[in-house]
Amino acid sequence: MGFLKGLFGRWETSPPPPPSDKVLAIQDALRARVQPCLRLRPGGEGASRLGGEPELNGAWPVWKGGPMVFVAQLDLAEMRSAGGPDWLPAQGRLLFFCEPGAWGSDPEDAGGAMVRHETAPAEPRLPPLDLPRKSRFKATPVSFEAGESWPSQERLEIDWDTIGKHDYAALEAFVEAHTPETPMHQVGGYPDAVQDDAMEEICQEMTHGPGGA
Repeated sequence: MGFLKGLFGRWETSPPPPPSDKVLAIQDALRARVQPCLRLRPGGEGASRLGGEPELNGAWPVWKGGPMVFVAQLDLAEMRSAGGPDWLPAQGRLLFFCEPGAWGSDPEDAGGAMVRHETAPAEPRLPPLDLPRKSRFKATPVSFEAGESWPSQERLEIDWDTIGKHDYAALEAFVEAHTPETPMHQVGGYPDAVQDDAMEEICQEMTHGPGGA
């Protein structure tokens, strides 16, 4: 056995060193900024759903002359019973509409997304006839589950040039352990940015212009 260990021991991998104080400090900073959120889960017997037909009162929302795409209906009482955010109304429903061509990166895109809060009862509304078939989505019921939303590393402005290989691996493993599986639909918490995690600043510029208050 000693011979084999001497022969093949050079291929044995030693355990990684413990995280440095710098990595531990970053982990503590991430923990300190965790926010509560609600995760959307497939299935449910309530009124919340992605796609389908909205329980809509009044006119169907339009943008630049065309009907907007219905994205989701979220029941506020269902959200509150699941521990949902107290900064939202406790009753009614939120109806989400958008125009896929409005990316939100230009002031001309203003109004290309809409969230409507309604409380009065309403029957499911068929979409307008001029809404293309490709913009109509099959209803998918959803339910809610309380969760934690972690800030991205970008929000901490980490200087990666000062982090060595082992610390990088330790920090990456820590972040992955607290990152839920995709798709990651949620209410509250931090945005799941594809790139440039600066949603608040971008929204500010789109609504008030660069440097606007």
